[in-house]
Amino acid sequence: MIKGIEQQPVPYVLEDDRTSPPSEQTIFFIVPKKSADANKTVSRYAGASKDGRGGFREFNVSKLNDADVQEFLSIVTEVRNFGLSSVNKKYGNESSGIVKITKDEMLLTIICQDLSPTYLTEVFDAANNSTMLEKGKYKGKL
Repeated sequence: MIKGIEQQPVPYVLEDDRTSPPSEQTIFFIVPKKSADANKTVSRYAGASKDGRGGFREFNVSKLNDADVQEFLSIVTEVRNFGLSSVNKKYGNESSGIVKITKDEMLLTIICQDLSPTYLTEVFDAANNSTMLEKGKYKGKL
């Protein structure tokens, strides 16, 4: 039987981080998407492009970046144990660059912008795929 999506955040660990000890894994609390949420995603990204000359699509990079951040903030409610890049290290705990736990929108934005495209895509894909989200569910104690 197919069931509706419960939109409770799921603690998710990226595939590349699953072999790390549970205490060292980065955890993204991801809210699964429903079809209406997927439509909002399309709308976010559609605003970042327009028809250009010669029938080619033109993209506005800053609008694409904003769409990524808005998408991330719409599905990620909390992040635990994230290591910021040296540029953003000042936002971590005790200037170590480690974010132990945050729900702060500004810090979540910085984390979103600090992620590699591959990891950001995995977070987005997990929100769209309940099987993937369940497979990557954090196995340690919260």
